[in-house]
Amino acid sequence: MEFDGYITVNGSYCFTAGHQPIYKGCIPQEDIERLITFQQSHPVPFVFAYGNEMFVTEVNDRVQAVSDLIEIPVPPVASIEEARGKDILQIMGYFTDEEEKETDIFGRVLTHCEPMRWYPLFADIIARGNSKSTGIDKVLAYFDIDLKDTMAFGDGGNDIPMLRHVATGIAMGNAEPHVKAVADYVTTSVDEDGIANALKHFGLL
Repeated sequence: MEFDGYITVNGSYCFTAGHQPIYKGCIPQEDIERLITFQQSHPVPFVFAYGNEMFVTEVNDRVQAVSDLIEIPVPPVASIEEARGKDILQIMGYFTDEEEKETDIFGRVLTHCEPMRWYPLFADIIARGNSKSTGIDKVLAYFDIDLKDTMAFGDGGNDIPMLRHVATGIAMGNAEPHVKAVADYVTTSVDEDGIANALKHFGLL
């Protein structure tokens, strides 16, 4: 199946099928600099995503557990200083919600960012103002599509704003109850052809 455009990295990077950029929302360099200093006293692993590449600052049990969960190989290891000067689209921080509050990392360090947490051991971190909803709006504007003609699928807590934003929000059968609660329709699970079944339900297949 071919697509006209792609909304990636929690909406921070959107581009056409021909890789023409539509939107790119990078994390400010001042936040990166504060995070480099922060990690000297708080040795938390971080993954930095830029372009089509990423690296992790170290590998511990949490990093490996999340890698196993999402079935994506652990990125190459590099010093956090490698993030300096790069167009960082997303950071993954391997800290719990409690540790986030204890360090006040978003109040003191990543002051222009916000977390998108869908698993207890880590959070996706993007520049404030970015979201899957933002990415949808950027792509709609580029292709001159009306929001009333949109449909989105999601199964994680970070998908809730997107499911509320589009005309028809569909939760996968494997989603948590609080995700299903905001959806217009609940389909079968990812492993049970949930997307195809929903498209058939709405007469699109």
